[in-house]
Amino acid sequence: MKSFYTLIVLTFLGLTAAYGQTITTSGISYSPDSLAVHVGDQVTFNCDFSMHPLHEVDATTWAANGSTQLAGGFSATSGSTLTVSMTQVGTRYYVCSVHVSAGMKGRIFVTAPNGIEAITAVAATAYPNPASGQLHVITGRETDLHYSLIDMMGRTVLAADDHVSAQGYTTLDVSAVADGHYVLKAVSADGTSSTAHVQVAH
Repeated sequence: MKSFYTLIVLTFLGLTAAYGQTITTSGISYSPDSLAVHVGDQVTFNCDFSMHPLHEVDATTWAANGSTQLAGGFSATSGSTLTVSMTQVGTRYYVCSVHVSAGMKGRIFVTAPNGIEAITAVAATAYPNPASGQLHVITGRETDLHYSLIDMMGRTVLAADDHVSAQGYTTLDVSAVADGHYVLKAVSADGTSSTAHVQVAH
C-alpha cells in the first residue's frame, strides 16, 4: 500500500532575532528540500543558478511539477547565492525550472515566533491526513524531544526519543499503529510540551 505522509507543523517558539538557514544542491535535488523557519528568518540558496534556475511557484504549480513563477516571488537564473527573508506565516514553494520534472523542488514552512524559548500549544497541519506510513514532524529548530502517540483511551501506543537535526524535522513510523485517532505529544528536555491531533488509516 502506498505510504501517506503526514506533516505535523508544531510551532516551536524561538528568539525574535533573525536566524539564518542555508539550502544547497546535491545532484538534481535540494538539500534540505523541506525546511522550517520562523517569520523574520533568512534563507540563503547556494547553488549554480545558471544550471539550476530557481523560481518560487504556487502550491498548485509545485504539486504538478510546473515551473511558472509566482507573481512577486523570488527567483534567480544567474550567480550562486540568493538570500530570501521570510516575512509572513505560510508555506513557500520553489523549483528548479530545468529539473523540476525529475523532482528538483522544495518547500519552506514559515511559522510565527513569540520571542520566548519554550514549546507551546501547536498549530497543526496535516498533509495529507490520515497517515499510514511515516509521520513527519516539523520543529523548526534543532532540539531534543520525546514523542508519544496516545490513543483516545489515554494509552501510549508509540514512543520515541529523538535529536532533531538542524534541518528542523524528524519522522515517526506509524505503519504498525492501528487505525484510529491519536494525540501526538512532544516533550522537550526542559519538560515543556506540545500536542497535535492526528489520524492513522491503512
